[in-house]
Amino acid sequence: MATPFPEESGTVQKKRARPLRAWIVLALAILAGLVAAYLAVQTLKTKERDAIERILARSNQGTIDVVVPTQNLAPGALLSYAVVSKRAVPADTAPADVITPEQFDTYVGHRINIPLTEGKPILRSYLSGKRALADIIAPDKLALTMTVDNVSTLNGLLQPGDKVDILWFYKPPQNDASDDLASKDAVRYLDSGIKVMATGTRTISDDSQSGVSDDPAAGSRPESFSTVTLELSPDQVEKMTLAKRLGELQLVLRPANAQGKEINKVFTIKDILGTHERARRHFTSVSDTIEYIVGGTGGHVARMPNT
Repeated sequence: MATPFPEESGTVQKKRARPLRAWIVLALAILAGLVAAYLAVQTLKTKERDAIERILARSNQGTIDVVVPTQNLAPGALLSYAVVSKRAVPADTAPADVITPEQFDTYVGHRINIPLTEGKPILRSYLSGKRALADIIAPDKLALTMTVDNVSTLNGLLQPGDKVDILWFYKPPQNDASDDLASKDAVRYLDSGIKVMATGTRTISDDSQSGVSDDPAAGSRPESFSTVTLELSPDQVEKMTLAKRLGELQLVLRPANAQGKEINKVFTIKDILGTHERARRHFTSVSDTIEYIVGGTGGHVARMPNT
């Protein structure tokens, strides 16, 4: 009979557990790694943001706004706000005579000397030296030049752009040949609020281009001139031309912001001497008296009002 195998003597050995301190060290290492990664990402983002801000700041400091056409413009065309816009260009490449938006108002209405390409900065050298008188007259107006004396020119103080009233000195029709004063001079307002376009050869365009805005009595002015150019409607031109032939015209300066007001009053020598008033009082004193004839004698015995 077989004998069973003999049982081996001894004990089973258990695996030793990892100490708690090792787990704590591992956890701290992982946390430190996460913190380091977070800080690294934030540092990179901050540097990237600072770099973008520096680029933008450098870009803004290196550009200026200039005026460019919004379409191709042919020589002879007039500049206006309808055909231009502004555009930012590098300041170091912009020509010295480029027109900026702040300066453009001075050049509105100037003629173009060369073809202009859409989007290309407009230079002062591309434009005519100054606007012609025909360029600054309103489309529905005409320009009329008339000779004036020192009184009408306010001794040279009248300026382009001023508004004036026009007085007409003339001889009224002789309705009563027996009236010695009927053939004498009369004066009336012919027009009011008329715009002065030029005094002599100095125009509104000249003042706009040179920036003239000071008192003409200061410095080297007032200037001497013997003609004035007015902006008138076609009807006013006809009326002014005929009035000039039949009498004399005198200009009267209006306040800068005053509105034109039609005045139809006609003054004659009778108004100055008061003869109209004396005649009216005499006529009233006679017409208000009714004469009664009583007993063959006449006399002003009653004063009764007319009905």
